[in-house]
Amino acid sequence: MFILLFFYLCYLKEKMDIEMPIIVVNKISLDKWLSKSISKSSYDNGYTMLILSNYLKLWIDSNTELDRFIDDETFYDEFKNFIYKEHVLPLQNYQFDYEEDELYEHYNMTYSDEITDIFIYYKSFTKSLGSQLLHGKNDTSYPLLQFVYNVCDYKDPYNDENELDIDSPEILDSEDYTY
Repeated sequence: MFILLFFYLCYLKEKMDIEMPIIVVNKISLDKWLSKSISKSSYDNGYTMLILSNYLKLWIDSNTELDRFIDDETFYDEFKNFIYKEHVLPLQNYQFDYEEDELYEHYNMTYSDEITDIFIYYKSFTKSLGSQLLHGKNDTSYPLLQFVYNVCDYKDPYNDENELDIDSPEILDSEDYTY
């Protein structure tokens, strides 16, 4: 019975082009994980999440091209869920709600280096606390890049609304053409 269900789900995934959630068993609850103390430290994971989320929030708010569209409390909740799903074993998929279009590609090229630097800071901070968070062999800055894009509006660098149309009648009339 389970074998048929598995093949049917695989068939549906292929036909409908949907991402199947990873079924996770025996994962510690988010609240329990947040209150869990970090070994060799007097801090817990909740403290670590607060520091890391505030660092990222300050960076986002200092960038004029990024506009965070969620309030501070929602940002903190989303950040906790993101780290919990992407970096606490067994891993789950954090669901991002955007399309990787031309605007995303521009955002990626513009901010990937800075977000990589933030991720490196995160790793050194968690290491200084004695935490193994973000130190897995497959942990990279790319999901963090996706998270920031997911919670921010990115100003369109291709906005041509304020540019003059050189073929407009106002420009053609105002210029003296002599050949």
